[in-house]
Amino acid sequence: MANGGTLEWLPQETLAFDGSRGEQTLIIDLQDNAKCLGWEILGLGRPASELPFASGYLEQGFKLTRNGRPLWLERQRIDPGHPRFTGKWGQGGATVHATMWAVGLSDPEEAVQALREHMQASSHWAVTCRRGVILLRYLGTERNQVWDLFQQARDLLRPRLTGHKAIVPRIWLT
Repeated sequence: MANGGTLEWLPQETLAFDGSRGEQTLIIDLQDNAKCLGWEILGLGRPASELPFASGYLEQGFKLTRNGRPLWLERQRIDPGHPRFTGKWGQGGATVHATMWAVGLSDPEEAVQALREHMQASSHWAVTCRRGVILLRYLGTERNQVWDLFQQARDLLRPRLTGHKAIVPRIWLT
């Protein structure tokens, strides 16, 4: 993203059906004072059809840099055969997990406090700030819950990041 630019990356969720084997990589390089706000949402299996994600794997990678220097790097392998998938110390059987990030806020710590104070109370999310990157994480079983949560967060963060109110992208309504 060029100097002075703003990127919003707001895709609909990725669904990994049983037996899926895939790789998902996102690389964002911000220049100088560029800003970004985005999320990645992953749904595992098709719970409404009683078809869990019981086999396969998904490799996920995320790289966020500023002028080529790392701000946030993450890599994980989601494998239902690994004890981490069902263990309480890992995913704990969660079928939906997601991360939202924001970079370029003038006061990221204030934004974290605002999120903690104004967002719907739930044991399924947490927010922190590391190296100027706000990270909001969700781990649960409800696709609609994470969408509501992330839209609330975007409503709060976007005006702080861009000076403009958050509006629903038209593509979400099709």
